[in-house]
Amino acid sequence: MRYFSFQTIMLSIVLPPVLYIISVQSMETWLKIIYAKDIQNIYIGDTKPLLDGLNQLKDAVNKNIKRCLKDKILIKWGVNVSVIVTTKKNIIIYPQSIDEEEGIFTKDPILIAQENYNLLNQGLNVQVDVNLEHNKPITNFILSFYISIFVLVLYYHYKSGIKEAQKEELKIQKEIERLLKQEEIYDLKLKEIYDEKKKISSEYKKIKQELENERMKTLKNEEGFIEEMDSLEKKLEEKLDLHDKQLEEIILLREKLELLEKEKSKNAKRQKKSVETLKKRFKAIYKSTLFTDRALEGFIDLDEDMKIKSEEIIHLLNDTPNLVSVKRKVVTKNKGKAVWEAIFGYSGRLYFRNTNDNKISILAIGDKNTQARDIEFIDNID
Repeated sequence: MRYFSFQTIMLSIVLPPVLYIISVQSMETWLKIIYAKDIQNIYIGDTKPLLDGLNQLKDAVNKNIKRCLKDKILIKWGVNVSVIVTTKKNIIIYPQSIDEEEGIFTKDPILIAQENYNLLNQGLNVQVDVNLEHNKPITNFILSFYISIFVLVLYYHYKSGIKEAQKEELKIQKEIERLLKQEEIYDLKLKEIYDEKKKISSEYKKIKQELENERMKTLKNEEGFIEEMDSLEKKLEEKLDLHDKQLEEIILLREKLELLEKEKSKNAKRQKKSVETLKKRFKAIYKSTLFTDRALEGFIDLDEDMKIKSEEIIHLLNDTPNLVSVKRKVVTKNKGKAVWEAIFGYSGRLYFRNTNDNKISILAIGDKNTQARDIEFIDNID
């Protein structure tokens, strides 16, 4: 389709995954900062129980971090958070191993307090890593969001292209109607010119006869006769000049009509060539299907998307006609074989009937705009 930009299609295909990757990476960076800040604020908690030996530092850190992560709803949606808490001497505080969890019950509070103090005194490092897993609710939502946006962009672009094509078609139709009216006007003028020519010829004969009569009457008065002769000759010359001018106008009108006829002939030849090419292709592909010239011309006038959808129906009619969804039986004026209507692409219309040799004859292809003309064509088929 002329108004459907290839660049727009490529951008609509390429940009969603690119924006998805950028958004995922940006969100990972942002969540890493947020989660690191939240964990750093609460991972130690109250230090008094730790220094009193009531709680072990590792247990408190693990408990606080797990509680913090549990409250993060995005983790359930596919955000993977990895946290490591170590001392300056690379002693791992979080995550806590299973052996450490089982051994804490036998320790003395004084030893626990001393151990907690030593660890706190060393200083703790918190490392937070955030990763958004693919094919999870949050990443699927981001990808679906960008795909939806560009689908809407493509739809808007497509509708705009359809409107432009319809405007151009309407413009061409109006120009054809204008030329036809102009042709009728030229025909009327040409007829008037021919009538005027007959009238001039009749007047010429009449004048000539009058001239002859006057000549006979004025033989005795040569001078008067010559003057009258001059007057009549002037009149005759004026009539002949007018006749010549009118003939020139006729020639100009004929040349314009010939140009119009040549232009019509060129358009008809181009249309016929396209129909013949399409007829050869369809004849080679669809052995069990026959096509009228009207159907081939209607197929050529469709846009590319509608051509693809209509050819899907043609393919089914050729191979498995029983799978074609028929909207209705068309009521025609002649009572011949039944004609059926199939729909494609919402507005597309395809009319077909069965032949005596068990083949499918496709009579017309078009859309809602050509439906009335297509049915009128079908009415006139034997």
